[in-house]
Amino acid sequence: GRPWVSLPQCGLYVSLLLRDDLPSRDAPQTTLITGLTLVEVLQEHYGLPARIKWPNDVLIQGRKIAGILTEMQADQDVVRFLVGGIGINVNHSAPQLEAPFRYPATSIAIERHEAVRRSDLLLAFLKQFEINYTRFRKDGLASFLADLERTSAVLGRTVTVHRGSEQIKGVALGITAEGALRLGLEDGQEQVIWVGDITQIADGF
Repeated sequence: GRPWVSLPQCGLYVSLLLRDDLPSRDAPQTTLITGLTLVEVLQEHYGLPARIKWPNDVLIQGRKIAGILTEMQADQDVVRFLVGGIGINVNHSAPQLEAPFRYPATSIAIERHEAVRRSDLLLAFLKQFEINYTRFRKDGLASFLADLERTSAVLGRTVTVHRGSEQIKGVALGITAEGALRLGLEDGQEQVIWVGDITQIADGF
């Protein structure tokens, strides 16, 4: 029941089709690689303080600017193909990003106070994604951990993670080499979260 709105000339919506016999256990990690790529482009090309909200959103100062959805089809332990869908708020105005959205949202145009060419953004993203994905296939996600943690919107903060009907609250401690979120619980235990949706971010329990 979440709304999806596409306004003319405002957003950039891209699907990446990957076919290279990726091990199925590594497929979810491509979401993080995609998110990191977008963060790097927003930082380096547009001067925006973008951050990753694990596992699949990109935020600017707590407001969502992009989301990523990854789907795959696999045979046994090998991915036949993987599709990464990316939606980026590019030239939206502030009124266009009001309700009915679930989270506060922003756009590149709002943050920069000017419209940008979506084709330039797409080209920069594709170039950087090719670099990052090639490195990912060669060296694995572990080679990106420092960058993923440096650009995280949640590390060191208290988060609430939803997994179906379950809610887990804890401090985001780090990201594992497999891409899971390390969560420090209030009782001192540590839990590894493989799948979930972070709905709240705060600075204390």
